[in-house]
Amino acid sequence: MVRNWWPALVFAAHAVISELVRAWLLPGRDGDIWDVSGVVMEIAVWLACVGLRIARGSNSSSIQVRTLKSRQVSGK
Repeated sequence: MVRNWWPALVFAAHAVISELVRAWLLPGRDGDIWDVSGVVMEIAVWLACVGLRIARGSNSSSIQVRTLKSRQVSGK
């Protein structure tokens, strides 16, 4: 799991706020729920990629340590 997830909340809040500003303050523009959902999906993919990288990093290091220890025990 991603430990520092607060940037994802900041980016999601920014997406919602920017669409509200477009809807309320810019003439001829309307806020689009699809833009917000697209940004939220991008954030979800980013979190998944970061989570996988963290998981792979911790697993690969433990595998390397186990392999090194087994080589030391076997004498190879």
